[in-house]
Amino acid sequence: MKAFEPPVRKAGQLKGEYDRELAEFRADSAKNASKMTAELQSYNEAKEKFLKECSEMINKGYAPKNSYEDYSDVIGSLNAAVRSLATLDSDSTHFRSILLISDGVQDVPAGDTKQQLNEIPADIKLVTVNHGGSLNSVVAGKSTEVDNLDRGLEKVIRVYKPKNQ
Repeated sequence: MKAFEPPVRKAGQLKGEYDRELAEFRADSAKNASKMTAELQSYNEAKEKFLKECSEMINKGYAPKNSYEDYSDVIGSLNAAVRSLATLDSDSTHFRSILLISDGVQDVPAGDTKQQLNEIPADIKLVTVNHGGSLNSVVAGKSTEVDNLDRGLEKVIRVYKPKNQ
């Protein structure tokens, strides 16, 4: 994007004409600056709300549980996330991502039906926050693994430019 530059007085241009151009430039600059400030504030508010909701969900997920509640349905969660992302109109977002805060190990009660991990489309970025690593992860080789939540959020929140720009 080209930076806003004030008009330059052209050779032979009347001073009054140049002054009008300069006044229009200044008015447009002030209007654009206040609009950008409002949009930035709106973005920051939405981001803070999103991060707060993420934190609440993570805290709830990692709260102490009784042994009969302490299972992780990684496959079901990933399949649901992919189904959810499939509802996004491709024109409404330039990227899709899933942040999995887990070791990626499917751990469901004995006797539950075994699920299959559906294919994760190539345009979905999968990031796993797992500081310990796991050889039994259902997403081994299919995700970008990071060691902490901040790095995971950085990987999924970053705004990517569309390939055609």
